[in-house]
Amino acid sequence: MRLSLCVITVLVTNVPTSLTAQTIDDDRRAVFFREHIEPILKQHCFECHSADSSPVQSELRLDYSDVLRTGGATGPVVEPGNPGRSLLIRALMHEDGLQMPPDKPLSTKIVNDFKTWIADGAVDPRGNAPERFDGQEHQEHWAFQPIRNPAPPEAGDEEQVRNDIDHFILHRLKSQGIHLSPEADPATLVRRLSLDLTGLPPSPEEVDEFLNDTSRDAYANLVSRLLDSPHHGERWGRHWLDAAHYGDSDGYEKDAPRPHAWRWREWVVNAINSDMPFDQFTIEQLAGDLLPDATTDQRIATGFQRNTLLNTEGGVDREEDRVKRTVDRTNTVGKVWLGLTLGCCQCHSHKYDPFTQGDYYSFYAFFNSLTEPDIPAPTPELLEQYAADLSVFQLDHQAYLTAIRDYRSETLTAWERTVPQEGPFWHVLNPEQLRTTAGTSLSREADRSVFATGPNNARDTYVVVSTTQLTGIKAVRLEVLADSRLPQNGPGLADNGNFVLSTFRVFVAGANQGEGKGRLIPLKAARATFSQTGRNIEAALVDDPGDGWATYPEQGKDHTAVFELAETIGDNRGVRITIELDHQRHPDHQIGKFRLSITNDTHPVPIELHDADIAQTVLTPPEERTGLQQLRLLQEFDYTEPGLDPLLEAEAKHRSQIPKSPVLTAKAQTVSEDSSERRETRVHLRGNFLNKGGVVQCGTPAVLPPLTASGETADRLNLAHWLVGEKNPLTSRVIVNRVWQRYFGRGLVATEDDFGTQGDPPSHPELLDWLATWFREHGWSMKTLHRLIVTSATYRQSSAARPDLTERDPYNVLLARQNRLRVESEIVRDLALTASGLLTPTVGGPNVYPTQGDDHSALGFNSRFTWPSSTGKDRYRRGLYTFFKRTTPYPMFMTFDSPDSNTSCTRRDRSNTPLQALTMWNDPVFVECAQALAQVAANRAPTDARVSYIFRRCLGRHPAAAEQHILEELFHTQQRRYTDAKDRVFSIVGDYTSVEEIVSGPELAALVDVARAVMNLDEFITRE
Repeated sequence: MRLSLCVITVLVTNVPTSLTAQTIDDDRRAVFFREHIEPILKQHCFECHSADSSPVQSELRLDYSDVLRTGGATGPVVEPGNPGRSLLIRALMHEDGLQMPPDKPLSTKIVNDFKTWIADGAVDPRGNAPERFDGQEHQEHWAFQPIRNPAPPEAGDEEQVRNDIDHFILHRLKSQGIHLSPEADPATLVRRLSLDLTGLPPSPEEVDEFLNDTSRDAYANLVSRLLDSPHHGERWGRHWLDAAHYGDSDGYEKDAPRPHAWRWREWVVNAINSDMPFDQFTIEQLAGDLLPDATTDQRIATGFQRNTLLNTEGGVDREEDRVKRTVDRTNTVGKVWLGLTLGCCQCHSHKYDPFTQGDYYSFYAFFNSLTEPDIPAPTPELLEQYAADLSVFQLDHQAYLTAIRDYRSETLTAWERTVPQEGPFWHVLNPEQLRTTAGTSLSREADRSVFATGPNNARDTYVVVSTTQLTGIKAVRLEVLADSRLPQNGPGLADNGNFVLSTFRVFVAGANQGEGKGRLIPLKAARATFSQTGRNIEAALVDDPGDGWATYPEQGKDHTAVFELAETIGDNRGVRITIELDHQRHPDHQIGKFRLSITNDTHPVPIELHDADIAQTVLTPPEERTGLQQLRLLQEFDYTEPGLDPLLEAEAKHRSQIPKSPVLTAKAQTVSEDSSERRETRVHLRGNFLNKGGVVQCGTPAVLPPLTASGETADRLNLAHWLVGEKNPLTSRVIVNRVWQRYFGRGLVATEDDFGTQGDPPSHPELLDWLATWFREHGWSMKTLHRLIVTSATYRQSSAARPDLTERDPYNVLLARQNRLRVESEIVRDLALTASGLLTPTVGGPNVYPTQGDDHSALGFNSRFTWPSSTGKDRYRRGLYTFFKRTTPYPMFMTFDSPDSNTSCTRRDRSNTPLQALTMWNDPVFVECAQALAQVAANRAPTDARVSYIFRRCLGRHPAAAEQHILEELFHTQQRRYTDAKDRVFSIVGDYTSVEEIVSGPELAALVDVARAVMNLDEFITRE
């Protein structure tokens, strides 16, 4: 049998480490099946003969190796080694009444391939079908087996070994008669490391420092410096943002901005910089809100789950949109941590992997009760600024307090003599019972006022029960009181300090009467010191849930209302008074603090009557007054003394300017948490959320090791611990494979997002398991893993192409050299900014808006969105911080293959298009960078070294003689051209006033052209 070149290539690049004639032969047969047989089965047979066909025709399934051999209703389908006696061949040839496929015969070539396959033993590497997909029958598939910890094999050439990784690579290469490539030159290594670990190129000075360091630890020290750089978190945080499909807008048609999403991005960067162990990194993102005494940062970490798209269009079915977001979270976790195509099970059991639809919705159940609240989350910078602003305010405010204190000391004694010794008075009720109907918590203060706390998210009725011996009661007074503990100082619980009192009710019963509110007393009139326009006090006399008394915009002040009774109440035996304060207008507009009083004064009842306890305080010698008595006396004095009003108003006006605490105002719209009531989860038949099947509980795929619940039911915290548990065979394999992929352009498992049976097997299975074990044993430290890989001889090889491997290993699976990789879209821009000296290296913070084409943002449906182009230093921030609008992303990023952030991306594609070259040549940011680089060269380099200086800043190395000659020719040619056409100089160089005394305009313009040429080299945007 003759095999095609591509088959031979795959055979060579997939030979296992332990080589025997038998394993090579088995691999050859397996490859033949994958390339020539399986695609035909999928295309022409599975529709009728697989787990997805209903019913399975002739009881014959062809989607697993054992059922293909055992056959269906007519017996075995193939007889290995004997095509002529195999039922499958007769069916393919449409003989003996058998026709497969039924419409028309397949080509002679395809039939001959099947004959060849059967004659060669009918090897089928897909594995056997489980007796039942409930996890009791584990598949033989390698990824579902426990992780082994193989000992590093003999390398054969120990002199080339730098760490244990090299043992595995060299052992495999030796078996193939291939050797490692030589180590890359030092200039290449320092640039490679800088780009891989920080995403920024080294400066010429940093390159020289490394080249001149002859110490044994020079390379290790360079690795340590780069790993310790705050830019390391930016570089590797970008990869994680891709996996989470991070975006700064909702997506879909309206695509509204998410102004606080960047807080989660900053958490990721900080976590990576601090080398947070990956197991903790996992736990906080999936279940930070469930950790005991969860910190604000741990809750922000759950923003991983807020990166789903949100549809806010009119007419959207909110439940359908919630289900879509839950499906997205389920699929993303399955892909990012497990490397599995769980999403295939949303509508049906997996065609190829042992996952049922029930498994899928059990996994889905972990996320089915998530809500998406905003929480206060001030940054350290905000807290520091607030403390400074508050200190200045308090210093200024002291002058107002001193003026009030001086006025009181001069007039309070005289005022006390004006307080009447006999009534009528207001008698403050002592709340003996406090309750609510919707969960607000009421507590009695020392001055008999009532303070409200709680969720403030439902319409509520306050009930206050008191007893009194006062007779002839004609009115009830309600004081709503300001308090610094309330939003905007109150007196309401709403965010703006307001409240709406729908109805005020008074009930009376005998003091010794049993349970019950007693008799409702009608109210005949009401007055207030202030009422909001359209929310008058009279509205509280009737039961109208749509109206009520409010005091906005006079928030932060005390207000008083008096309700006159239609009849007099109270007798010598005492009465029990029950007062209801009903809040029905809004679910969050309850009163925050209030006090109730009664009086037996004659009609009309004046609001300004003194309290009975004020008269008692005046009769008490000053030295015998309690602190509470003194406080109440000052409150009464401030309320009734007209001369104090201007001072109090000035103090209140200045107090309204107090800096707002960021604890109350700063939001992090990036958190998720479970709702108070857990949702029931059912299987969605055919993926339709309206067509519900059986109830499922939180769980993980049965084919994998079981999850242990900490309570009656498992939760996200249990799931997170399970993902990074020692028995989980996938997570550590998936993560080390993905890290490996970043360094070599290809993972040890090429299908990094599919470790299932349809994915590629690992090229170096022993190395994959050794790395996965090593990663866990070293505390899940990502930086330690990075250090291990980049210090290996395998990583340090030259990336130069080798003719001897062109046919034997065209995809460099065996890793006999490094790979050349074009950097990602954001790094392309970062390279230009860094080389030009324009880059603003600030780490973290909100989004920025670099210059982009006019009206680009208007291409989206939401035409109200504008792109506020950043100015100053923000204009030159790293690409990581560019606002990413899902429907109209920053165009330069998309040109260089940035993902669209609509779904999880664990590997970016790399294309090579003319549009990329045009962008590098004409995009305003690259033109500006070339202009800036020319000015830097003019200022810093000698006249005869400016061209080479530009080259070194861009590529990190000295130009070869031929390169130097070409660039010098370009420089001189362009200089002559601009000398003859000086009118073009300004448009080329931009603002060059800072260097015009050093170089001429034509010379600077020629340097700009040299910079543009070097920045357009493939090497500039390539990690060698």
